[in-house]
Amino acid sequence: MLLTLGPVVAVDRLGGEGVWVLLQQAGAIGLLAGSLLAARARPRRPVLLGNLALAAYAAPLLLLAAAAPAPVTVSAYCLALIALGFLNPVWETVVQGQFPPEVLARVTSYDWLMSLGAMPLGYALAPLAAGAWGAPAPLAVAGALVLVACVGTAAVPGVRRLGWPAPAPPAVAEPAPAGR
Repeated sequence: MLLTLGPVVAVDRLGGEGVWVLLQQAGAIGLLAGSLLAARARPRRPVLLGNLALAAYAAPLLLLAAAAPAPVTVSAYCLALIALGFLNPVWETVVQGQFPPEVLARVTSYDWLMSLGAMPLGYALAPLAAGAWGAPAPLAVAGALVLVACVGTAAVPGVRRLGWPAPAPPAVAEPAPAGR
């Protein structure tokens, strides 16, 4: 919804094309900052923290629905992408430590399918929903769904307990053969 209806709202109600460009640039900076944060931060429950932080993605959707002032919406999108930038590498690292190598490709394939599979449907339905109810309604519904999905994921006991993979034991050097 955001990538389909966001530009329309930015142009029509927030000040023009420049607002949409600024929003996208702020998101790119946020994504980079979140990725850098993920390389440094080591919270005890990284997937739980990442999913709760990702609930911030609801804010730009809801702010676009309300046609909030551009600086507020741009800032919210930057924060949302910081959360996404943090969650992505953390999730990939934790998944790699939780599954044996022989099934990892299947697990990540299903993960990406579920993560990205609905995007074409959203691209197709967003203009139809906006045509029927106006842009604010589908943006608000999408914001509510993001909140429900993030909080629902955080409510799963396995997600709450999921931590970093155990570090690999250090390699032991073999002694040199006698006579060397």
